[in-house]
Amino acid sequence: MDEKWDLMLDGSELFMCRSWTGTTIYQIEFIPDGLDWVIRDSWVNRDPSQYKLTDSEFDRELSLWLIDALLLKKKVAPPKMPSQRRS
Repeated sequence: MDEKWDLMLDGSELFMCRSWTGTTIYQIEFIPDGLDWVIRDSWVNRDPSQYKLTDSEFDRELSLWLIDALLLKKKVAPPKMPSQRRS
């Protein structure tokens, strides 16, 4: 992805922000589950002056990709933008 992101963990909440603006786009809350952590809840910034996309499925895929690629350092392909998907 040609977009740049900053991921910041504050307690059990992960904030995913655009690196050049500092605007939080995604926020994910985790809870412990044994030795693992699982997602309890998540939010997407829907302020159109800060984030123009409104495709919830893409947002889910992108936020999970950010965790896999940037946080866990997995080699995974980024999700396709909504405009690149087949109808």
